[in-house]
Amino acid sequence: PRPLLSVITGVSLDHTEILGDTVDKIAAEKAGILKPGCPALYGGRDRAAAAVIAETAKRLGCPLKVKTAKPRNVGVSLAGTTLDYKAYRALRLPLLGSYQPENAATVLEAVPLLRRQGLTIPAEAVRDGLAAVSWKGRFEKLADRPPVFFDGGHNPEGVAAAVETVRALFGDDTVTLITGVMRDKAYPVMAETLSGVAAEIFTVSPDNPRALAADDYAAVFRRLGVAARPCADYREAVEAALSTGRPVLCVGSLYAYAAFKAALKERLS
Repeated sequence: PRPLLSVITGVSLDHTEILGDTVDKIAAEKAGILKPGCPALYGGRDRAAAAVIAETAKRLGCPLKVKTAKPRNVGVSLAGTTLDYKAYRALRLPLLGSYQPENAATVLEAVPLLRRQGLTIPAEAVRDGLAAVSWKGRFEKLADRPPVFFDGGHNPEGVAAAVETVRALFGDDTVTLITGVMRDKAYPVMAETLSGVAAEIFTVSPDNPRALAADDYAAVFRRLGVAARPCADYREAVEAALSTGRPVLCVGSLYAYAAFKAALKERLS
């Protein structure tokens, strides 16, 4: 069926063995969602990706909108995120994550494009929809005392965004990390980024054949000068992390989400 609107958000290096080893190649794959004559929206910031998407849109006859404005007056707290964007003022998102204002801006750019397609979308529906949105596994707050978060960041860009969010919420204070990764990811880069906000790290090997051993990942952190302890499973890691009394962040793989939530629920019940 003819889509009302094709939306491409940010483009970064991930799944390079499938999508390609440059942003240009990945953007070309992402541009595969564009359909002849159908409107399209690009909400990312990478200029190389924008050029590839624009070329595809021109070839297919797709009217293309590229987001250029930026969110303003962004505020982040444990209660969520607030922002202004163009004519919208004091929008509220219950989501955390440094990337969420940009995601919201892409949504707001999509609204007038959808209205042109005949959809009735009142301004209050936009405001109410953003205020009610839920996004599991993306800097999701799962407990309050101490604050416990899960973020599915599993590549250098995603981990950098998680660290940026930690600093926005806690300033120069460090947190306790629980982390496990796939061995085919750029985990040395991710470990270096995470080390900047970690007081102590508990590593786990996620339940996946591609997972890096917890011992090996802990060794990477120790070489970076951060205290790191491998754990047999997420139950052990959660018990150890909560005992530190610091905010806890589990990050590194979406494969960890179910096991981490189950272990946390068991510990807090």
